[in-house]
Amino acid sequence: MRQWVLQSMNSKGSTFLAVAGAMALVVGTAACGGGGGSTTTTTPDTTTTVGGLASDGLLMAATVNVYSRDDATACVSGPTTSEGKYSLAVPSACLPPLRIEVSGGTDKTTGKTNDLTLRSLVMNTSQTTANLSPQTTMMAYAMQAAAGGSLTAMAGKSTSEQSQLVTTASTAVLKSFGFGADASVSGFNPMTTPITTTAQTTAFSSAADAAGEVVRRLTSSLGSANTANVAAAMQAIGQQLVGANSSTGVTIGATTLSLTSLEALVSTQKAVVSAEVLTGSLTRNTVSATSTTMASAGTLATTSILSSLSTAFQQQMQSDVKVAKALGVFSTAMETAMNTAITAATTGGSASLTVPTGESLATMNTSATSAVSTISTTAGAALNAVNFRVQPSVMVMDYPLGTTASQTSATMSQTVDSAGVMTANFPSALSATNLSNVGKGTGIAPVVQFSMANLDGTKGSGVAVVTATLVDGTNATRDAGERYISVNTSLNWTSTGTTLTLTAPAGSVAPVSYYTASSTAAATATLNNSGLDVLSTITSGTAATLLNVNVAGLFSQLSATSLDANGSKGNYYYKVTISGLPLSACNSTESSTSCSTSTAKPFSTVQGTISAQ
Repeated sequence: MRQWVLQSMNSKGSTFLAVAGAMALVVGTAACGGGGGSTTTTTPDTTTTVGGLASDGLLMAATVNVYSRDDATACVSGPTTSEGKYSLAVPSACLPPLRIEVSGGTDKTTGKTNDLTLRSLVMNTSQTTANLSPQTTMMAYAMQAAAGGSLTAMAGKSTSEQSQLVTTASTAVLKSFGFGADASVSGFNPMTTPITTTAQTTAFSSAADAAGEVVRRLTSSLGSANTANVAAAMQAIGQQLVGANSSTGVTIGATTLSLTSLEALVSTQKAVVSAEVLTGSLTRNTVSATSTTMASAGTLATTSILSSLSTAFQQQMQSDVKVAKALGVFSTAMETAMNTAITAATTGGSASLTVPTGESLATMNTSATSAVSTISTTAGAALNAVNFRVQPSVMVMDYPLGTTASQTSATMSQTVDSAGVMTANFPSALSATNLSNVGKGTGIAPVVQFSMANLDGTKGSGVAVVTATLVDGTNATRDAGERYISVNTSLNWTSTGTTLTLTAPAGSVAPVSYYTASSTAAATATLNNSGLDVLSTITSGTAATLLNVNVAGLFSQLSATSLDANGSKGNYYYKVTISGLPLSACNSTESSTSCSTSTAKPFSTVQGTISAQ
């Protein structure tokens, strides 16, 4: 077993968008208007030096290849040093975005031959650092999928959109696979932050080592941890973190998994590796897989390990352990022992972790591997153990006179199916006059409001990727002559166990795709996203958390010209997909008391019809 130790990662438009200020996708939150910047398609005039650290454990004498945006032939290649570093002069003919790839070599930590192919990306000529690790590999797959599936498509993105791709992927990966590398510590980005000090190198390689172990164990449980299967797993995980996988599932080796099964298996393997990371951090020694007393007294919150870093690791660990417990991999006693140990360490005191009688790292790992045999039938229940459950009563708020005083409320009749889709049709017609004013920036957008029934004491954090779509008609398909608008954005979420908070990343942007009534091809634009929340949470006077989803705010963007009262009348279909935020709900026929963790179903899509009169 390798020695995993938590360390700090301390590294010092158009008319169509003219009414973007009214596009508050959440009540009370106004979007900031604006368009995208210039695209980064300029050919560099001279060579550019790109370098970084390659680690799944430090990779010595590995081969680094740099590919141009055509993603076909390597422009330049070279070896890593005995410390896992590389530096290459990239010729001007090699056009960004560049794919950096490392393979072969020797893992300095274990002395074994490297069995992973790791990736990174260089977005433009101003980026000179491109580290390589399992985390950056997941990021690269996520960014490419989100950009349209190719480096060429990524090249057509604006500078701000490219920056947002990096930020969103980094935040999502670190929140799920940080293993001590915290996105909030001095803005650390595993792909682009230079790794210069010994402490940074140790932390980076430890986190990379742990993430790589998760992927190896996952693919081993599916049949084989060979290079191709591990690459497929990292691609599937990266894309899942930003909601870019096909809804039909993913294939790794000879096994096809539903997205629910993939998430449950990943969480289970992460939980076991987290136990080893935690134990190694407490003992500062190699951990025996058969040990019954896994840690003697130790302290995480030392001068070299920030207490906030321990908190971040606790948030990552807790939801994974809940899934593992629901699948029978962890006992309640083991969950309690881990939470107690890391909570004590987070507060700066001494902490120890003693494994419950009859359990060991070896037995937990075996249980995690065997969970794949029943994962298709148990994954939903396991993930539901950490879902944030909402009340069966879902409300829609309208503002006929465009004022808060004119608010009307109606209860929606919603159903949640086994595929994670909530269908919630608006129960009565919305005010066309108010919607017209929303388009002009003076109305108040109607909102669908959920009351959170239970956070289950779950502490955690993550990135929610949200896509909101509105189209003329009564179904999700755009027919000739119908208008269509779709906006994609990301939100950071944090749960303390009693409150859930959603915030938009500062400086982020939201890509927009739209059709006018006469369009034959989609047009695109960029909405500056600081202050834009597709979802929001508020706390009522009784301290209940309310989750607001604004589906009608898209009316402010539905037409290339301002809406008028007549233009906003008619039928519409909305669809909001939410990836990365675990939600569950019961059908509206359930009561608040009968809707429980066992009866609620996870959902990631809310859709239905809207009528405006």
